[in-house]
Amino acid sequence: MTPHATPARFGLIVRGRREALGLTQAEVAERCAVTRTYVSALENGHKNPTLETQVRIATALGVELSALVKEAEEKR
Repeated sequence: MTPHATPARFGLIVRGRREALGLTQAEVAERCAVTRTYVSALENGHKNPTLETQVRIATALGVELSALVKEAEEKR
């Protein structure tokens, strides 16, 4: 596993959850108190969010952070 693989996988999981909920990047950004461009960069694997931001994202998506991390780990 490369160091860049984990943020990329996490971002893909976030995107999949967001799309499954029918939310826009802007809606998730508003719920997380970040910018839409940050959500875009995160989903594309260009951001490695802090633990606090990961918790806010999980909350915005209505899921426990542990579920997002587990799903990302399973994509290895």
